[in-house]
Amino acid sequence: MSDAHTTTTRTDNHPNPLGRPAIEHGLSDAEKSVISQIADSDSWVGRVDATAIAIQNRARELCLELDRVSPADATERNRILGELLPPDSHLPVVMPPFRCDYGFNIHFGGFAFLNYGVTILDTSPIRIGQGTFIAPGVTISAAGHALDPAQRAQAISTSEAIAIGSNVWIGANATICAGVTIGDDSVIGAGAVVTDNVPDHALMLGVPARRCGWACECGELLKNGLNCPKCGRKYREGENGLTEVKD
Repeated sequence: MSDAHTTTTRTDNHPNPLGRPAIEHGLSDAEKSVISQIADSDSWVGRVDATAIAIQNRARELCLELDRVSPADATERNRILGELLPPDSHLPVVMPPFRCDYGFNIHFGGFAFLNYGVTILDTSPIRIGQGTFIAPGVTISAAGHALDPAQRAQAISTSEAIAIGSNVWIGANATICAGVTIGDDSVIGAGAVVTDNVPDHALMLGVPARRCGWACECGELLKNGLNCPKCGRKYREGENGLTEVKD
């Protein structure tokens, strides 16, 4: 199997089971406090202070290092990703350039492929399931700003966690907005802007994204009814999306 389609599981032991980054070692108490607040909070409103910016700068340096790695040097690429991502995360396949705010707030549950130019603003935890493919130019942003112009002028920021299920395909230049949960086996069309939760097996298109159909687990679109013409699976529609009907 070629390197471009392999994934690596973290095997190093880390004293913190909650996924704190290795950079906590040797940091000041103020830096550790900021990391704890960001990693443990699914949503927050406040200012990004100088301490947080210093931590972001470390992630930016690692992203720049990643950009410069030879495509054939999987060992060095995984070393950098191992520093950037939390200990509980699998290491995805990443095509440069890649950008993120912190890195330690991005949790991959298994194999994932990130194509060229993906940006993940992980000001809150972002969890991405196994088998997920993320196309070129995708933005996944937990970060936001206050709607009140006066608060924006005071640098008030907002943040909400994002959860992306397993076997999801996110098309080129799509945007996943703060607070969204995307269900398993769903497909997000190119250029879509996802502002609301997405059920399992949904095909989402447009701005803002709307459900335009369903996708079978095998990848076939369900065009006529809820029976897959390719693999024969049968589904029924429920509140949380499609559920397979077993004979």
